[in-house]
Parts: sequence; structure tokens; C-alpha cells
Amino acid sequence: MKVNPETLNSEVARYNKLVEKGKDTYFYKKPKFMSIKVQNELFYAIRAKSTTLGA
Repeated sequence: MKVNPETLNSEVARYNKLVEKGKDTYFYKKPKFMSIKVQNELFYAIRAKSTTLGA
């Protein structure tokens, strides 16, 4: 994926701060899912698009 490294680092830092608070004010995840920071691992990313079928 073509992602600006500075933007990615900024977003990861923002997410990790939300994990520390235990409250996701960005995507409103349940607190039980806000326990693992993004750090010290190998991560993969994909571009995903949401679609609907029908009217």
C-alpha cells in the first residue's frame, strides 16, 4: 500500500493513546477490544472497500 510513513506513525500513536485510555472515540470499539497496542510486531495491511448488493 502506498501510505505516507509519517501519517501511519501518527495514526498508530493516536490509536495507542486510545488503547491506554481504554476508550475508542474514533471507531467506537467496545472497551474489551481496546487492550492491545500496535507495537513491536510485524503487521500487514490491505486496502478494503465496503460494498452492498441490491437496492
